[in-house]
Amino acid sequence: MGLIASCEHDSYETGEGKYSRLTTDYVTVDVKECRVQSIVTDDDVALDLGKGMTLDIQPKDTMLRWLLYYKGTEIVGRNTMLLLKPLGKSMILETKTDPVTVTSVWMAGNRKYLNMRLGLKVGNANGSKHGVALIKDKEEADVVYYTLYHDQSDIPEYYTQEYFFTVKAPENKEIDLTINTYNGTWHKRF
Repeated sequence: MGLIASCEHDSYETGEGKYSRLTTDYVTVDVKECRVQSIVTDDDVALDLGKGMTLDIQPKDTMLRWLLYYKGTEIVGRNTMLLLKPLGKSMILETKTDPVTVTSVWMAGNRKYLNMRLGLKVGNANGSKHGVALIKDKEEADVVYYTLYHDQSDIPEYYTQEYFFTVKAPENKEIDLTINTYNGTWHKRF
């Protein structure tokens, strides 16, 4: 005589949670007198949220780049992307290309920004900071050549921390980017 038993249990609970229907976008934020004037996605969609929000920033009139988390018309969270301004070779005394980890690099949907998610090694830095910039190596009729400048300084390399960087893309030109990584040279044209 055999005994067959069966049990069905589904631990997944359906329904709405705190982060259901959460949207995430990379955005450009226009700020005048420390007040948000507009928020526009990388696909050129103007968002109807955040207008008039006060930010404690200097300069008071600026443009910011955020990784924005929102639900409907409510801002749930934001991460500031560090805006890099390309420097000419003559502005750098010594070109440092200490290695980084390239998580992802992509051109914004509207081709106005090149975005980078990079891993920098960190540890107890005793006040030291990473130096990160883009060096403009040369410019041709249709291409701008950049190299990522990274100065690890005397920061120990205990673990990797992710950072978001962005650079305004030159109009009507491709970007040729070179980055030194722990696995060798990373190179791509956008």
